[in-house]
Amino acid sequence: MDALFSALKDFDFEKMLPKLDAYVGGLKFWAWLLLMVGPVLLLVLGILYTKNPPSDPNCSWAYGNKRIRSDRALWDRAHKLAGRTWMLLGGGLTCVGLLCGIIFMVVNALAAATIAVWVIVIELVLILGSKLLINGNLNK
Repeated sequence: MDALFSALKDFDFEKMLPKLDAYVGGLKFWAWLLLMVGPVLLLVLGILYTKNPPSDPNCSWAYGNKRIRSDRALWDRAHKLAGRTWMLLGGGLTCVGLLCGIIFMVVNALAAATIAVWVIVIELVLILGSKLLINGNLNK
């Protein structure tokens, strides 16, 4: 056992490991990727709801609640309104995310992460606000 430990004493494990930044990217890349997930999903949902809304009331990927599912006219109106709203909001937030990606190239990693957190918080507030706007418009 002592012979094994003496042989491993001078062995450098760090030289065997690859540089992980080359494979997984740095903090700036992950911050930008997390920043882009919400807007791209919102844009895709907006396009889906606009081009091909769900035809029958369901709970799987449709917009709405029990009241919206019970009224067919309200169901169609909800998806039309949600599709347009989310397509515009997702497109705008995607442009903001791309701009942040450009900004991330010139700032340090900590500043990029801080910007990403603030932009994600703003995205969440805007998404929740859009849901309140859509539901308020449907109540009229």
